[in-house]
Amino acid sequence: MLCLLRNLSWQDGGFSAMLETDGFEEVNFDETNGTIAFKSQFIGPICTFQDTYNNMPFQSWEIRPYGPDCVIFTLIAASVELEISIKENVCCLNSPEDIELDGIRNKWFPAHILMQKLVAAGINVFPSEDADKYVSISVKDEELESSVYEQMAFSVLRLCFLLEPLEC
Repeated sequence: MLCLLRNLSWQDGGFSAMLETDGFEEVNFDETNGTIAFKSQFIGPICTFQDTYNNMPFQSWEIRPYGPDCVIFTLIAASVELEISIKENVCCLNSPEDIELDGIRNKWFPAHILMQKLVAAGINVFPSEDADKYVSISVKDEELESSVYEQMAFSVLRLCFLLEPLEC
């Protein structure tokens, strides 16, 4: 799907047994069809792993007004580009057009529900509290950051905000 395949594993033994990564050959991931093909030396449960922070740091983001009381949030990350409409207390995923997202695209959800559904579909662009242990994150003054976000929220229906990396 939209994720970068990191590893295949299998479990030899009970639930508490370690996951094994050996025994796989000719592993191929077809992004177009969203399929994984491989040869295995065993038969049993198999799982795939995705790096939780493979989309971080973000490449760019934009928030722009869209009609009365609505904004469009666009996020460009390493392996996904999202467009989300936001109004009042609900959000709507506009894109990408991947078939795996048909059940949630163009439907309005509270933000926390949309986040859960995106993560369940393999799109994890939501940093957790310990993200700084795994990804390089700029340290910010929490009070200043909160104040800036509050001011952005007040003016976002009339102004566009954009973050893009500087070309040096």
